[in-house]
Amino acid sequence: MLPMKSISQSVGISNGVTMLPNNQRDLDTITDLLDGVSAASGGTSAITGNWSLERTFLIVEVTAAILAFQVVNNLGAGDGAVDPNGRTLKLLNRLAGDTRITARLEREDSNSQAWVVAEPTSVNGTSPLSPRKISPTLIRKLVHVRGT
Repeated sequence: MLPMKSISQSVGISNGVTMLPNNQRDLDTITDLLDGVSAASGGTSAITGNWSLERTFLIVEVTAAILAFQVVNNLGAGDGAVDPNGRTLKLLNRLAGDTRITARLEREDSNSQAWVVAEPTSVNGTSPLSPRKISPTLIRKLVHVRGT
């Protein structure tokens, strides 16, 4: 069984009216938990990692997913919020205990800079190496992997 995940502050929009703190780490925790729950159990495993990158839209998406999870799992009428140590968080943790491996791209950036390398034709071993300037584009990707 996976360790219980916790949040420091409430996530979502309570009753569609009150904007909760929605700390970014807490949002990430809730999206990970929702992605670990099957669609049949009210989770978002069918669309894992397809969350908005724009904060306002992300909060709206997470709130809708929380509300759907609460309704499917008979957690009252559902308020669209997950509270630290609340029933919704406890159930998310329990249902997200599967072992699927998922990954999502967190950030990508590229960098192009000049490098000096050995000219390939001068590497025959019979004369000194000659320099050659190249400017490769390097792409760095930060990937969030879950379930490994």
